[in-house]
Amino acid sequence: MNGRLTVVQRLVEAGAAPAPANDKNYVPLDLAGLNDHRAVVDYFLAQAQKLEADGEGQGLAAGLEAAGLEEGAEEPGEDGDAADATAEGNKGHPRE
Repeated sequence: MNGRLTVVQRLVEAGAAPAPANDKNYVPLDLAGLNDHRAVVDYFLAQAQKLEADGEGQGLAAGLEAAGLEEGAEEPGEDGDAADATAEGNKGHPRE
């Protein structure tokens, strides 16, 4: 799309999903930013902000709830002991 804002706007307005990841796990917002398409980046960020404000996306809280997490909860290994968080997956491998 080469950063053509009007094309991006029309695709999103027509129902195109604005966040599908490619084979390298980049979403359109990432690609727009990496390629210095500032107007497209601003558009995607405005759309995300609008979804948050409208409650359609339900924001971070809903995503955390769906994942069985709580906002502000400590992730395993955040206390500086990452070895304990990954020990189960590293059975048979000596710790450094």
